[in-house]
Amino acid sequence: MVTVITIVVIVTVIVAIIIAFVLIIVISIIIAIIISVTIIVIIIVNITIVIIIIAVNTVIIITVIMMIIITAIIIAVIICCYHYYCYCYYYYYYHFYYYYYCFYYYYYCYYNCYFYYFCHHYYHCYYCYYCFYCYYSCCYCYYCYYYYC
Repeated sequence: MVTVITIVVIVTVIVAIIIAFVLIIVISIIIAIIISVTIIVIIIVNITIVIIIIAVNTVIIITVIMMIIITAIIIAVIICCYHYYCYCYYYYYYHFYYYYYCFYYYYYCYYNCYFYYFCHHYYHCYYCYYCFYCYYSCCYCYYCYYYYC
């Protein structure tokens, strides 16, 4: 009777040890899987965040560069063109008034000089080619140029 009880106790202890080892292994595997998945998810999220930050920074940098370029172009146009445009606009009526006067003396200058004095339309302004030898006989117009930047 004692032998049977001893055998049952020994078998029970062995089965309990086996079950404990199996449970430890299964739980360890489950914990390892959970930790691995969590690490992978964290890495993917971090990589995604880094990519988004790089993309946003790139867009911001490109936008700032474009704004600087556009501002520089606008400033260049204002500095380069505004003065000449105002100058041409100021003399516009003056040139327009002398256009007919120059046109009237065109034939006179042409036959009496090597060069003739004649107004032409140049962009928004009128200007004249002056007659070299009959300078005072022909009208006098300022040269007015309209520059494109």
